[in-house]
Amino acid sequence: MSKKILFVIPSFVGGGAEQVLLGILKCLDRGRYEPVVAVFSRENNFGAFPEDIRTVLIEKRSRWDFLRIIKGLANIIYEEMPSLVYSDMTYTNIVSVLAVMLSHGKARLCISEHNNFSLDVKGQGFRALKKFLVRRLYPRADVIHFISKGVKQDFTENYGVPAGKSVIINNPVDIARINRFVSEETEEPWFREDTPVIAACGRLTEQKNYPLLLRAFKMVLKKTEARLIILGQGELENTLRAYVSELGISAGVKFLGFKTNPYKYMGRARALALSSSWEGFGNVLLEAMACGTPVISTRCPYGPEEIITDNINGLLVPVGDEEAMADAILRLLTDEALRSKLAEAGKNRAGEFKTEHILEEYYKIFEGD
Repeated sequence: MSKKILFVIPSFVGGGAEQVLLGILKCLDRGRYEPVVAVFSRENNFGAFPEDIRTVLIEKRSRWDFLRIIKGLANIIYEEMPSLVYSDMTYTNIVSVLAVMLSHGKARLCISEHNNFSLDVKGQGFRALKKFLVRRLYPRADVIHFISKGVKQDFTENYGVPAGKSVIINNPVDIARINRFVSEETEEPWFREDTPVIAACGRLTEQKNYPLLLRAFKMVLKKTEARLIILGQGELENTLRAYVSELGISAGVKFLGFKTNPYKYMGRARALALSSSWEGFGNVLLEAMACGTPVISTRCPYGPEEIITDNINGLLVPVGDEEAMADAILRLLTDEALRSKLAEAGKNRAGEFKTEHILEEYYKIFEGD
C-alpha cells in the first residue's frame, strides 16, 4: 500500500524551491507514494502540473490570515491522514508545525529550508517574531531538511535546531528536462549576432545584487563588446531598469522576464553570472552547467562554494567585488580554452546532482530512515 505524503508550499510561483518540489512531484514513484499538495495560492509560473496529483487550496488573502491557514491545514491533515507532512520554506514550516500539533494526528513532519535565513530575514517584516518561532517550533519537527551545509550550519548554530534531526540533501537538477529544452529555438535576436551574450537568471530582489553585476558589466563594456540578458521578475525590476539607464548601458542590457524555459537562453550564452549577496544553494549554477555554459559566482553564503571548485568547473569571486566580477567575465569572453574547460567540467559536475540520484535521498526521509 502506498504512503500518502502531504506536501505544503505557498505556491508554485517563481523560485528555486518551487521548481525543485515540482520536479520531485513529477518523478515521485507512484507505486510507493500518494502525493497530495496543499497550497496557499493557485498561482503557477511553471506551466503544466502533474494531472494525477490532488491539490488543496487554503487561500492566503493577507498576512493576517496566519491563524486561519493553520486551522485550515490542521483540518486537511486530520482529513487526509498522511504518513508524512513535508513542508517547504520558513512561513510554511511554522504553519505546518503548528497545524500538525493542532491536528493531533500521527503524521511525521519534515520541514525544508532553502535559503540563508539569517540574511534573508533581515529584509522581512516580523523578523524578531519569525526568529522566535523558528527557535521554538523547528525542534518539534521529526526531520529538518537543509539544501546545503551552510544553511544547516546557520540553523544549528544560531537557532538551536537539533543537529540530530537535520539532514542535508542538495537540490536536484533535471538533466533530462534541460537536455530537451536547451536546444529549443529562441526568439532573442542577440543570439543571431556575433556579439557575445552574458546571462543572469534569478528573482529581481536585493538578495541577487544585480546592481553589482550591472556595474561590473559597465566595466566589461569599456574593454570589449558584449551584451547582458537578465531572466527573472521581482519587485526591483523598475529600480534596476532605471539603474541601467543611469549607468548608460541600456543598449547592451535586456530584461527578459520570467521564462518557463530559461535553458535555451543559458545554453546560448557565453557565460552565466550569479552576483548574489547570499544564497541557500545556487541551483541556477548547476542548471547552467548542465546546459554546457561556464559559470561565474560570488563566494556568497551559502552554496556556490559547495558546487564550484574555482578555476576547475567555474569561477568564484568575492562578494561585493565588481572589479573581480568584471575580470571573470572578461576572462570567459577572451579565453576560449578556459571557457571550454570550465564548460566540460561543469557539465560533469551537474551530472552528480541529477534528479534520479537525489530522489533516493528524499526517499530515505519519506520512509523514516
